[in-house]
Amino acid sequence: MLQRKTRSNIEVYKEARREARKVCGKKKKYYEEEKLEELQEKCKRNRLKQFCDGIRKIRTGFQPRTTMCKNKQGVIVGEEKGVLEVWVTYFKELLNPKGNTTTSEEVNYFGPENYIMAPALQDALGVIRNLKNNRAPGEDSITSELIKYGFRKLWNRIPSIN
Repeated sequence: MLQRKTRSNIEVYKEARREARKVCGKKKKYYEEEKLEELQEKCKRNRLKQFCDGIRKIRTGFQPRTTMCKNKQGVIVGEEKGVLEVWVTYFKELLNPKGNTTTSEEVNYFGPENYIMAPALQDALGVIRNLKNNRAPGEDSITSELIKYGFRKLWNRIPSIN
């Protein structure tokens, strides 16, 4: 059709496009049905986190990522190398300020109070049972699952830690 734009070539092109749309539609429908079956299986097997993630992906749909940003002059940079250079200069300026201003700020750290009674074992166990799974660990890098599913020996030691 691009080489010779005749009515018959245009009709052949339109028919080929219709067929291509039908094939793509069928494949999309088949893919969506497979995804729904996977989600139903995850729901049946109590894999709720994976189930909710799958539902969220379906609801939000495809969201293209833009790999562009503006440089200091306000010009939009699109190629990957240019974007990386913009970020490198931004972080260099952010982390290495030109004016070396050294201010002596007083930092007050607050720790635990001195005269708080240690919790009873039953109180500690109740709190441990209510910990939620799949959460980020704290500063000590101990996950809640480690404490929650730890042995009784670990549970008995927790209230005595100072």
